[in-house]
Amino acid sequence: MNRRGVTLVELLVVISIIGILMAVLFTAMSPAQRAAMELQERENMRQIHGGLKGWAASNNNRNPIPGLVRRKGVDFDGNGSADRFVEGRGAEDPNWNDHAAMLSLCIMNTLFTPSQLISPNEPSPHVYRLEDYNYNLYGSLDSEHDDRPHRWDPSFGNHLDGQGPDTNPGCNNSYAFIPLAGERRRDNWDRQGSSNFPIIGTRGPMDGDEQQIYVAPDASGPASITGLIMATPGAWRGVLTFTDGHTEIHDGFYPAQMVYRMGTTDVPDNVFNDDKPAEGTWAGNNQALGSDAFLTHVGTVTELSQTNPFDVSYTVLHD
Repeated sequence: MNRRGVTLVELLVVISIIGILMAVLFTAMSPAQRAAMELQERENMRQIHGGLKGWAASNNNRNPIPGLVRRKGVDFDGNGSADRFVEGRGAEDPNWNDHAAMLSLCIMNTLFTPSQLISPNEPSPHVYRLEDYNYNLYGSLDSEHDDRPHRWDPSFGNHLDGQGPDTNPGCNNSYAFIPLAGERRRDNWDRQGSSNFPIIGTRGPMDGDEQQIYVAPDASGPASITGLIMATPGAWRGVLTFTDGHTEIHDGFYPAQMVYRMGTTDVPDNVFNDDKPAEGTWAGNNQALGSDAFLTHVGTVTELSQTNPFDVSYTVLHD
């Protein structure tokens, strides 16, 4: 019986058929994979929002504010100085109201876990789960801050650029939140229930600039990797969670129902841009009207007024 090997032409035909079948298969799987990732993204945000509401239920319907947990000291001598820390007493200390402290406070109170703060689609090497959150710190004295008791683990990081301290140079949170400052906080963090104002979302590029996520002609990649979180380079797609708790998936930075008032005109609201209307701003930097949504990572917070904890300046972080 004559036997012959496979010819080169036959081999190429088989490879071509396999390639076509794989392309069809991956094309069919892609929508399902994306739907699964979007579902997990929404579930994470539901858990986070549920944790915030759980805190509010026991704290006068206010979402967590670190400066109301670690307050300024109380004046026991009547000399105008903050003599010592007293639990539940004293003025709010807004210098603690950054996102790292707020999220770490929630984790310490088991409102959600470090894992739920990491997107299933996270593309950044600087963003990762905090593996060894120190729950045992609760109640121990913090010698670096006037021997006040710890109420959260300060090692929780929020450094999107990976330039944090040696103990934790990265970021342990994927999601963007509204700053805990100005009219946004007063209207949409302390008071809740709007179906038009998001307080948590998939993060986006600085200033909501579409140019930041376009791929360069030399294919060197986008300036911001946020376009890679839930879509392909050159487009942004993400989940927004609103103050009433519902979540929506959006393409682009201008959800149809979101506007803010500039004078007598409703202006489309870019959810990643601090639009800062000319009228009605607070005295500090970055204090836009409460109706202007702005999602970001907040690094440090600096108090500007001794009598108004809403009046602060803050450092925003993007990647």
